[in-house]
Amino acid sequence: RGSDLYTLRQGGFHITVPDKRFREEKLRIKPHPRPRNDPEGYSKKEKIHCISCDSDWGVVGIWMSNEFPLLKCKCFVFEISGVSTVFKKWSKATFVIQSIQEHPEFRNILAVEEQET
Repeated sequence: RGSDLYTLRQGGFHITVPDKRFREEKLRIKPHPRPRNDPEGYSKKEKIHCISCDSDWGVVGIWMSNEFPLLKCKCFVFEISGVSTVFKKWSKATFVIQSIQEHPEFRNILAVEEQET
């Protein structure tokens, strides 16, 4: 559901579902063949796959000392006004994705980031 999606940075397109049940029930975690740090301060160390069909859904990213599944937009079908839609990039999504700051468990994460910069 779109309401389960959160963006880690305002204006950014690293999208996650921070619910631990999502990770436990929907994801299979595999080692990343080329773990790396990206220029935005994320450490990408593992791949995430659908637990049912093994499709590549993205990576596990570490940001602000927290692990998040970072999802590939093109791997999901969204139903909008009864029409199934796939977006190639999160920036093309036609619905609002809330900030991680709105999630009760991570409410203060952006405030901490702003203080550090």
